[in-house]
Amino acid sequence: MLRAIPRKPLPRVLEERVAYVKRQAQRVLDRKREKARHFELKGILASQVEYNRALKKRKLKSRADEMEDRWLGPLAPIRAVSEREKQLVNSISQDEQSRPRVTARERIKYWNIVPKDRVLILKGADKHKIGVVKQVFKDNNTVVVEGMNMVNIELPHYILEASRRPNDPAPNYTYSREMPIALDDIRLVYPLPCPETGTPTDTVIAELETVAVYYDRETGYRGWKRAIKGDGIVIPWPKGEKKELETHDADTRRMDVDRVSFNPTLFKEPFPGVVMDELRNKYSKFRTRHDAEYIEKMWAKEKAKKGPAMIRTPLQELNRKIRLGKKALGKPELPKDILERIGRVMAQNKPTLLGSIRNASQQDQGGAPQQVQPTA
Repeated sequence: MLRAIPRKPLPRVLEERVAYVKRQAQRVLDRKREKARHFELKGILASQVEYNRALKKRKLKSRADEMEDRWLGPLAPIRAVSEREKQLVNSISQDEQSRPRVTARERIKYWNIVPKDRVLILKGADKHKIGVVKQVFKDNNTVVVEGMNMVNIELPHYILEASRRPNDPAPNYTYSREMPIALDDIRLVYPLPCPETGTPTDTVIAELETVAVYYDRETGYRGWKRAIKGDGIVIPWPKGEKKELETHDADTRRMDVDRVSFNPTLFKEPFPGVVMDELRNKYSKFRTRHDAEYIEKMWAKEKAKKGPAMIRTPLQELNRKIRLGKKALGKPELPKDILERIGRVMAQNKPTLLGSIRNASQQDQGGAPQQVQPTA
């Protein structure tokens, strides 16, 4: 005897199908993200290889020149002969001026060093000097300190050809700029009160920690505070510079802005109808004024659409005559006395209307409503 196979209810099948489609979409999204991460990592590794290759090339060349000079002694050649070669001594190429990016895992999430901070440099030619942070690069965990770690960078050939003048005897083949410094090679300097005298003294902060992280869901802003690790002393962020506003002769004065220059009435339009037609679309059906060429074009189109004149019935002639009569009368207009009455009623009911609105707002806030006496 054959048994009937039990079938699943329809809602259960739909739930399984929706769950399957959801899992499939999630797998596709994960593959796309993994592919994007792979391409990003590939580009980062390529930039790191190129940067290290340029550094290695310069080191090998300088080492070979040093060994040759040491081997030849007084017979060592003079390498900087021309003006270009003299300027390129102790300079770097374009490939070495910026450090390669780091991976997303190596990037710092919460930066406690920001522009306008005073920092102490621990390595390099400007060791043990204090400077002001000019810029931060979050893609490679470096900062630029104003006036520190200056190097000469070789200008590219296309810039030299574009900026060279015919009568310029000695063009500049290099330019100077601050090189980025690794974040691990600097320390924050902040004036803290001395425990003995209480006067603010510049203190080098060895390590900072992130505290009081908050996130605003509406704006998507993430903020935090920085503090000295172990002591918990919060270090305030540097204050930004206030922009000074310049006044010009064409600026509108405050008294002109606050002055009421338009009082709407029922006897006068807020602005001319021509302006309304200019603001509207040129071919809008609500437009009342059109160009003569456009009117002729539309009349010709209407005539072509209707075709040759046909014989009308008496009822059609009567309806046509009524329509033409209404069209000849024009649009109805309110007389002045009616407009005056409407304005008088609006002015009379205005205090009562405002009082009812005020009472409704007070009831929403939980206050007691006020009684407003209508004016006679």
